[in-house]
Amino acid sequence: MRLPVGQNLTSFTTYTVTSDWAKIKNPSFIAEAIASPPLKSAEAIDNKLFQITFDKDLGMELFPGRKVELKGDDGRNIEAQYRFSPCKGPYGIFDVLNDNTFKSGVKYSVVTMGKWANPDTVTLTAK
Repeated sequence: MRLPVGQNLTSFTTYTVTSDWAKIKNPSFIAEAIASPPLKSAEAIDNKLFQITFDKDLGMELFPGRKVELKGDDGRNIEAQYRFSPCKGPYGIFDVLNDNTFKSGVKYSVVTMGKWANPDTVTLTAK
């Protein structure tokens, strides 16, 4: 299960999960801090799709609901969201939202929304 974007558990706090639709064998746990995945780079695939490269393979990590904001040096800001699929290698694919597209030659700062990676900014230049 994932918390909604922007919500976090507090480290070293005990939580109990309850459900009216499932029996949970061990419903209590103590939250632990997990290191954010380190970003290495971002690269445009086409004018609506790009990949973020992490500095190591994250295995089967999934990033559903994860978003980034692309801040263009032309003054435009564009949102993009992780394409739901397991990472294969150190990559995650993101789709540009709301019928926006990259403009050729524009440099974008790719900023994580919710600070889910570290550092939380990389850059890409549209093809």
